[in-house]
Amino acid sequence: VVGDIGTSIRQSNATIRQSVWVVGFSTLQLLVIVAALLVYFREWFYTPIRELQAGVQRVHAQDFAHPIIIHTRDELEELATEFNAMTARLAAVHRDLVQQVNERSRQLVRSERMVSVGFLAAGVAHEINNPLASILFCSEALERRLAEAVAHAPPADAEVLTRY
Repeated sequence: VVGDIGTSIRQSNATIRQSVWVVGFSTLQLLVIVAALLVYFREWFYTPIRELQAGVQRVHAQDFAHPIIIHTRDELEELATEFNAMTARLAAVHRDLVQQVNERSRQLVRSERMVSVGFLAAGVAHEINNPLASILFCSEALERRLAEAVAHAPPADAEVLTRY
């Protein structure tokens, strides 16, 4: 009976060892499969998401020249294609706005120059009008005095005074 128990214990131990090896090998296989799935998940899902994020950051930095290239043949590739189309339209609008800003800046500079020329012309006109006004007042006063002198002068002198 003791021999049968010993044989039974040895068989049980052998079965347990075999079960431990099977469980260990199965666990190792499961870990390899999980690692492979993680690598596949990273390549299938995580990398395209990072590419999209990098593309968004480039657009945020106003770099419209680098499209997002993703070859996953799924919704992420469609999203990247639409994002590239949107970026192209945004780049065109940005170029147009920059061109308009540059044109408006040139117009503003021209307008400021015209205003400066206008102020200069007004200043010059003011500086010319001041002496002319004095000359006008003096000439009117001289004309009145001359009219009195011509009225009282002999006719020969009156003719010379009137001519000059």
